[in-house]
Amino acid sequence: MGDWAKRLSGRMAHLGLASAAVVRHVGIDHKTLRRFLAGTLGHGLQPEQFRRLCEILAITPNQALGLEPMDGADPVPPDARAAAVARVLAVAEGLAPENRALAADLLDRLAHHRAGAGRPESEG
Repeated sequence: MGDWAKRLSGRMAHLGLASAAVVRHVGIDHKTLRRFLAGTLGHGLQPEQFRRLCEILAITPNQALGLEPMDGADPVPPDARAAAVARVLAVAEGLAPENRALAADLLDRLAHHRAGAGRPESEG
């Protein structure tokens, strides 16, 4: 199964779509859908069938072909801030309660200072 086929199968699963609903909407039989998703359908789908497949999966053709990300098929990109937040929390856990309160005050002041200077909080 090709990458694009795995993505389309993943999208079907994400939406909870049974193959019966897909073949009915697209206008193909079960064997054709299986072969298409396995990458063994030599001629591919007709343009109108491909459009209807995208329609029932609620995706664009670019998403179907892997040119754009697709919910339910592509991994969610990691939050860029997650590592920094985890680090701050880990350090805070090791502090005495009075120092934890001081650290929270410092972070609060830093956030207000940066916001007051017109700089985004994510700027390093």
